[in-house]
Amino acid sequence: MDSSAHTDRLGRRIAGARIEADLTQAELAAAAGVKTIQTVGNWEGGRSRPSLEVLRRIAEITKRPVPWFLQDENEPDASLAAALDRTARLLEEYRAREAATGLPAATVTLPVLGSVAAGNWQEAVTHAGETYDYPASEFPPDMARDAAFLLRISGDSMINAGIMNGDLILVQPTPDYQEGEIVIVTNGGEATCKYVSFAGPDRTPILLAANPAYPPLLLPEGTRIIGVARGVTRKIGRR
Repeated sequence: MDSSAHTDRLGRRIAGARIEADLTQAELAAAAGVKTIQTVGNWEGGRSRPSLEVLRRIAEITKRPVPWFLQDENEPDASLAAALDRTARLLEEYRAREAATGLPAATVTLPVLGSVAAGNWQEAVTHAGETYDYPASEFPPDMARDAAFLLRISGDSMINAGIMNGDLILVQPTPDYQEGEIVIVTNGGEATCKYVSFAGPDRTPILLAANPAYPPLLLPEGTRIIGVARGVTRKIGRR
């Protein structure tokens, strides 16, 4: 079976499992950790497919075994023992199709390197080994994926830019920036996330919050701009 037929079949199975579980596309998106219902619609319409990690979440949410999503629709539902025997083969085939298909993956798995303050200077906190599936449809097309990373926001100084406490920001690592961009700035072991602007005739760089409760910050000596924020996402928790 060709990869497009496999993607169509997978989409029908996701839609069927969602409906039987009495979930809307929005509810499935939230529970599976993806940001928009468009992502779920693309899966169900055969235009993209979830990553293997997300597919496992969908299986858990809809109380279906992963092999059920992958097996041929004309193949009878297997017993538990048979399903377990086939799981490794089916998952390996799925990985191979992910690598070989021309269809885009629905998500991009990125490292979450730590937390950064959206407020005053705070100590940067690292999160070794944490990853997050960022929606591929929202990934900037001009941005390299292999160097990108995420940081978790701590604080409320950027709320008027749509960046809330606990959000994950997508960072393009670069020392270069333009006025009006949101940058990630480090100063020794501390870091913050702010708009960058210039003040006075000598165009001194300053950091501006998106919350009137926070005053502008000057960049102390030794400050480094390590990246520019290119996107934001948040994970909606379950009740």
